[in-house]
Formats: sequence, C-alpha cells, structure tokens
Amino acid sequence: MYDDLSHFLYNQMILASLDGLDGKHFDVFNVFHWVVLVTGIAAAAALVWLFILHNKYRSLMILLAAQSRAAAQMVRTPMPKLLQYGRSSPPTSNDVQMKTVRQYLADIFPTEVLLMVILLAILIFMISVFVYKLVKKYKNDHTKLTLD
Repeated sequence: MYDDLSHFLYNQMILASLDGLDGKHFDVFNVFHWVVLVTGIAAAAALVWLFILHNKYRSLMILLAAQSRAAAQMVRTPMPKLLQYGRSSPPTSNDVQMKTVRQYLADIFPTEVLLMVILLAILIFMISVFVYKLVKKYKNDHTKLTLD
C-alpha cells in the first residue's frame, strides 16, 4: 500500500491533524493548525508587499523614462564648429573595478530572490536575538545560599 515508511508517517500525520475535524474548527493545541495559520498570514503579507513594490517599481520606471526626454529637451547646446579627434586615454584600474557587489549579485540572482534572502536574514537575526535574550534571562536564575 505504501512505497516507503515516510509515506506512511506522512499519511498518519495528516490523518492525526484532521482527526475528528471537518476542517472548520481551529484547534489551539494543534501545531499543524498554527503552521497553516502562520503560513497563510505570511503569504497574504507577501502578496500585499508584492503589490506595493510592483506599483513603486512601475512608477520609478515611468519616472526614469520621462527624465531622459525632459533632460534632453532642457539641454540645448550649440553644435561645435570644429571637430577635434584625439587618442582616448587607456582605461585605468579604477575603470576596471567599477562593477559593484550589487551588480555581481544582480547578475547571479534576480531582485526578488535577493529581497527574499535579505528578509530571511533579518528574520533569522531577530529570532536569534530574541532566543539569546531569553536564554540569557533564564540562565542566571540560580538559588544563592549565603552563609553568615
């Protein structure tokens, strides 16, 4: 019936989480229900954040497209009467190293993946600080016996 022990255990876990429920009740003591709730809230927040970022990105792209035309119309320099040709200077070491870390990362990962990784790093950092403070708070709870 089952191909592997993991299939059996997964089936038992799903049956135990839905045991006696018709899917309309929330069990406070069931971890599976809390995971589904937190995942749903995170998905809704991500969808709202995606919509906000999409609108901001679209408005920035419109502004960037409009800026070059406006700048081209404002600058009206006369054409030079004498053209001078000369040798261009060789590229210096500063010109070679102009590619920044942001550009390297943009070549490797899309922007959405970088935002997700940064958000996860911030979340992991916040959770680790919370756990550290919690452990530090309860670590020093010892009974002290002072003999006079």
